[in-house]
Amino acid sequence: MDLHGEVMACAYEDVQVMWSILDKSKSTACNIKP
Repeated sequence: MDLHGEVMACAYEDVQVMWSILDKSKSTACNIKP
C-alpha cells in the first residue's frame, strides 16, 4: 500500500474542496456588489 500516494490524494481533494468554497464565496461576493 502506497501511504504517501494516499496522503497526497487526500490533500489534493482537500485543496479542490477549499478552492470550490473560495470560488463560491467569491462569486457570491461579486453578486452582492452593485
